[in-house]
Amino acid sequence: MKKKRNNKIPVFFALLLLSISQKAESKNFTISGYAEYGKKSTAEDYLEEDYDLDYNYKNYHVKFNHKLSNTFHYDLRTFFYNKNYNTQDDLDNFSRIYKSKISYLPDNFISLILSLKFREKYFDQNNSDNFNHFNIIPQLILNEKDNWRINILAGFDNYNYLSGRNKDQFRYSINLKARKYFYSKKLIVDGYYKFDNMNKRLEYHRKNKHNFNGVFLYNCDHYLIEKITISYKWGYSDTKDADDRDISYDYKYFDHYVKTEHIISKNLETNIKYSYFAKDYLNFNLDHKGFNLENRWIYLLSDTEKNKLWLNLGIGYKDVNYTDITGNSYKKQLVIARLNFRKKRYWKLSVALQSNFYQYSQ
Repeated sequence: MKKKRNNKIPVFFALLLLSISQKAESKNFTISGYAEYGKKSTAEDYLEEDYDLDYNYKNYHVKFNHKLSNTFHYDLRTFFYNKNYNTQDDLDNFSRIYKSKISYLPDNFISLILSLKFREKYFDQNNSDNFNHFNIIPQLILNEKDNWRINILAGFDNYNYLSGRNKDQFRYSINLKARKYFYSKKLIVDGYYKFDNMNKRLEYHRKNKHNFNGVFLYNCDHYLIEKITISYKWGYSDTKDADDRDISYDYKYFDHYVKTEHIISKNLETNIKYSYFAKDYLNFNLDHKGFNLENRWIYLLSDTEKNKLWLNLGIGYKDVNYTDITGNSYKKQLVIARLNFRKKRYWKLSVALQSNFYQYSQ
């Protein structure tokens, strides 16, 4: 018999939100959230990069944002995830995640941000994988308007496995982000580097990880091409770093894309994006590579002082080839149409119709 867990939002957190909101003026804070129920597939979650495992899920989220002054504000967020797999009961799990971000902006040049996160992940059957995760990220931002921007981050992650089988991990990371403007902002260059270190070596996991990312955006302002964006990503990561992954895999990735944006008329614009991607897992047989080609159109039907109505249309083609399990290789055609209506400053409603056509290798 599966052990039932209490999935309700903790009383202390709800009381904390209530006590703070009582002291805040209505114009300085917001409370938002959602509840989501349904059935999904892991292949859908991870962009067709995993086995096709169906599961039922329940998600809850509450966010409280408070602006104390022009220089200081913070938010409190909580997430609750519950997953029940149809065919793999050992992956059934429940997660609680608490996050907070504290921002101090004394002037336009410098910003100080502190991000905190605590995650509890419990599996119904495989208790040896249960863990608590604490993450803290202090961040310094230096910004010279219309010239450059630098972000310096330090991350600290502590994974505490409740089984006590020498699986605990402590990791620290250093992140450097930079943005530079050229030719009156016609050219924007973004750079990113991250170094991640684990306190000990674990089987099928890298002790040190490096990540690089570069983005080049050029505003052509030409009647044929409005913008060109080129992005390159390379590095190592762990699937466990994502809150929605239930198994821990280390992998090496490479990803780059080229995107062009075009303004056809006042009410019509389009973009074309080509991307190439590859993943090499350290201890898993889902190594793959492929490319994706997309074309999106945006047509503005109406735009008044109070309302906005527009239509999104898109087509795409994706080709993915798996190294070990060739039967997982596929080609996909995508067609999507989305109608959007926005009551400005109040709410937005979208209705979409999407079709995916898959052709798998035999």
